Amino acid sequence: MHIRYNGAPGDGASIYWHPSNGAWLIVNGIREKGMSLGAEKSFLGYPQSDEYDVADGPRADFKGGYIRHNLTTGVSIEHKPEDRTAHLRNDLAGDFNGDGRSDMATVYDFGSGTTALYVLRANEGGGFLAPVLAFNSGLGNFTAGNAQWVAGDFNADGRDDLAALYDYGAGDSPNGLFTFLGQPDGTFKSLPRSAYVGAGNWDGSKAKLVAGDFNGDGRADAAIMFDYTNGRSALFTLMGKPDGGINEDFVSWTRPTGWWAGSLGNLVSGDTDKDGRDDVSVMYNTAKGATSAYTFKARPDGGFNDHLRSWEATAGTW
Repeated sequence: MHIRYNGAPGDGASIYWHPSNGAWLIVNGIREKGMSLGAEKSFLGYPQSDEYDVADGPRADFKGGYIRHNLTTGVSIEHKPEDRTAHLRNDLAGDFNGDGRSDMATVYDFGSGTTALYVLRANEGGGFLAPVLAFNSGLGNFTAGNAQWVAGDFNADGRDDLAALYDYGAGDSPNGLFTFLGQPDGTFKSLPRSAYVGAGNWDGSKAKLVAGDFNGDGRADAAIMFDYTNGRSALFTLMGKPDGGINEDFVSWTRPTGWWAGSLGNLVSGDTDKDGRDDVSVMYNTAKGATSAYTFKARPDGGFNDHLRSWEATAGTW
């Protein structure tokens, strides 16, 4: 049965009945998507539920799968039962509301150039509360797949924040750094873009981002290892500002062609020598299969000294 609301130009709702499923109401975007696929004759078959709320929109279940509608993008997408959404999410840890417990933030890719941030606040038992929407970029304003994310307290207010290195497009397009400040209620406040690299300088896909307090001033900073290809790499530092923004980059370490391929190493940060400044460590895999642990010790200006190799494994042993 199809239903047309008063004054509507066409049908806006449908009631489907089947002896094995009962009767269920399907409306609006989910109904339109189902109809476009062939309604009950599609792989979805007959509905098995009314619509119910999930992350940023309703969902309806069908015998052969389900349809989700996103209220921000206005897009409805069909799924088979085995479909998963892990590839749409990026999870980070931090104390985002300043209560002394580590929470979990999830960057959720809504598609259509739209990104949302959710926070799962830690509870007293060590688990998490249900996700709460903490930020929504709005339609077409931020493509999640173009960004790398890190967590840290960039304004030293006792609450961890998020920072995103955003690549505006393929190749040597512009790149910007955005900060999302943690609030007492666990949400985020988006700051205007604070650092920017113009077109023709970086390919964001060749950069690796890490956060830490590299100059020991109590505020998190950002460091980027950039791979110029052909074995040439450089380590950039972007210092945190009191307002939570990030200063423009400066080069603190570099190697000429043939010495270091940034794509072959994974970066982490931490104070390895207890001097009050976070350092950058790299587990580096050489082209010949050997593996080494390197440390770039931070200087008082936030830059980094030459790499120190402390451990090595020959090819085939690690």
